[in-house]
Amino acid sequence: MVFYKGEKSQLHQSYLLKNNYNLLLAVRLIIFIYVHFLWWCQIYDQDKEDFTFLPLITNLKYLTLCGANLVNLYFLFTIIDMIRFKISKKTYTSFWQVCHFLFQISFSVEITIFLLYWIGVYPSVDAKYKESTWYMFTTASFHGGFFFCTYIEFIINNIAFKWKHYIPILIASVAYLIDNLIVTLLTNPVYQVMNWTSFMSYVFALAAILVTFLHFCLGKYLYEKFKHKRIEALNNQFVQQKVQVSPEEEQIKGSVQQQIQMVELRTQSQKNNNCTNSQDSLSHNQQKQTDQQQQQQQSQQQQAA
Repeated sequence: MVFYKGEKSQLHQSYLLKNNYNLLLAVRLIIFIYVHFLWWCQIYDQDKEDFTFLPLITNLKYLTLCGANLVNLYFLFTIIDMIRFKISKKTYTSFWQVCHFLFQISFSVEITIFLLYWIGVYPSVDAKYKESTWYMFTTASFHGGFFFCTYIEFIINNIAFKWKHYIPILIASVAYLIDNLIVTLLTNPVYQVMNWTSFMSYVFALAAILVTFLHFCLGKYLYEKFKHKRIEALNNQFVQQKVQVSPEEEQIKGSVQQQIQMVELRTQSQKNNNCTNSQDSLSHNQQKQTDQQQQQQQSQQQQAA
């Protein structure tokens, strides 16, 4: 993705957990189990007291379930990438960039879901649902629990927030509002407070984009204020620890270097001896040739006399 060009993966590190890979993976697995369980709760119809898979598709018109899908996919993809990195020691650029995007849009949107639901939607919910423990558990989880999970992840992870990262989030936000408008005009309003015919509908739409933007700004501020320096310091310390060696390793390294130097000296000495021998052999051959030429000249002079 062009918005993350020039950056590196931060999925396998956590400044707060001292780059403890196993602990980071464990925290993410616990959160994933929670959000994935709630995601499957969609298939239970409380009114009919039956299970149906249709809501997995029809519920996509709700911002709440779009946010739930984003959070679910983020933790799923991140865990897959961490396990693959542990096995192969490789990270794939396109994959971690998608994970970074999923986290940032989830973090930015969940606050919008939390505020708009409890302010604009919950007051109109039927009393019978409010009295249901199961309904209140799932509702509080979808409109608060997921928001809490993204903050836990934000507190521990090393993912940077930059202004260019907001562009795809804005595009996705506008795309959802267009989808909401189309569904409302073709069928029924997705949310009663957003029927797209009243003035308040547009107020809620603008408020949703504004709240999402402000929460992204908050994430960027918190990252630069409290996380960035600690992340850089821990990463630099980690690099220095990898460079440093123990006295035993230093002694072994020195011994090996001495052996290498001795081998190089012996090799150079042999080369010098070979070169000297070659020069002596050449001088001997030249002297021999000179003596043969002199003998031939003397023989020719005697014959001439």
